[in-house]
Amino acid sequence: MVLGSISEGHYFHPDGGSRGVILSFNNGITVYNTSDTNVFSDMQLIGQMYGPQIAIMPVGVKFTMGIREAARAASFIRPEIVIPCHYGPQVGQLADIDELGRAVKFLSPNTNVAALAPGQILEYTASNFSVEDERSNNSTVT
Repeated sequence: MVLGSISEGHYFHPDGGSRGVILSFNNGITVYNTSDTNVFSDMQLIGQMYGPQIAIMPVGVKFTMGIREAARAASFIRPEIVIPCHYGPQVGQLADIDELGRAVKFLSPNTNVAALAPGQILEYTASNFSVEDERSNNSTVT
C-alpha cells in the first residue's frame, strides 16, 4: 500500500471529526446541515448559539446517524423542521421516517419532520410579529 492511498471499498474521512455547516440568511432564517456525522453533544450548543429553524440530518446509519441518534440530535438542536437525508433505496440505506417523526415528537414536541422526495421543495417563512403603539394606533410588522 502506498502512503496516502485508499484501498478499494474503504471510506475515508481525513480526521474523523464532526462537521457541519450553519447557513444564516439575511431574511433571518438559519439552516444547520449536520453533514455526514453522528449526534454529538455540541449540537446543543449550536442550537443555543445559532437557533437554526431548519436542520438537515442524515439518517441512513452507514457513516451517519440512525433514527435514534437523529431524534436525539433534534432534541439538542431544537429546530422547527428536520429534513432527513442520506437514506432510501437509491443509496442502499433504508430508514423508517414515520418512526423518526414519532421519536422526534417525543423528544422535541415543537419539531416537525419534513421528508422530501426528489424534486420537492420546502418553502419556509420565518415567524413574523407586530407591535402596536396604543397611543397612536401605529403598527410595526417585523
